[in-house]
Amino acid sequence: MPHEMAARNAADGNIIFIGYGANDLAVKEGNYIVNPGQFKANILTAIQLAKQYTQDIYLVSILPISKNIDGIEVASGKLRTNDEILVYNQILENIAAENSLHYIDFHSAFLDDKEVLLSADGVHPNEKGYGMMAEIVIPLIEKYL
Repeated sequence: MPHEMAARNAADGNIIFIGYGANDLAVKEGNYIVNPGQFKANILTAIQLAKQYTQDIYLVSILPISKNIDGIEVASGKLRTNDEILVYNQILENIAAENSLHYIDFHSAFLDDKEVLLSADGVHPNEKGYGMMAEIVIPLIEKYL
C-alpha cells in the first residue's frame, strides 16, 4: 500500500478509498483467513498509511454474497457467510465513525438485488453491480474535481 500511494500521490490532493473483500472474512480449514481482531488492526494500519497523503479517506463496505454460496464451502476451500460480512462491516463502520472518516455502504445498496448484481461466483460484482457502485461513488469523486 505505501508504494501504491506514493506512486499515485498528487500534489494538488488525494482521495483514498480503502476496501477489503470477502476473502479476509472467509474461513478455510476451520480458521479465519483474517480474524475480526486482525482485520480491525489491518484497517487501522491502512488508515495511518493513508493519512500520510490525505484526510479524505473513505472506508468501503464488504458486499453481500449470493445465497448460492452463503455458508457453503466453495471449490477453493473458502467458506463465507452473510452474517460474518455484517460483523466485518460493523467493524468498518465503527472505525469510520471513531476516526471521522467517510463510510460507503455498498452492502446495503446491493442487499435487495444481490443475485442480479453479483457475478456467477457469487462474490464479485458483475457489470450491473459495478454500474451501481459507480452511481454511488462518482458524485463523491466529483466533489473533488
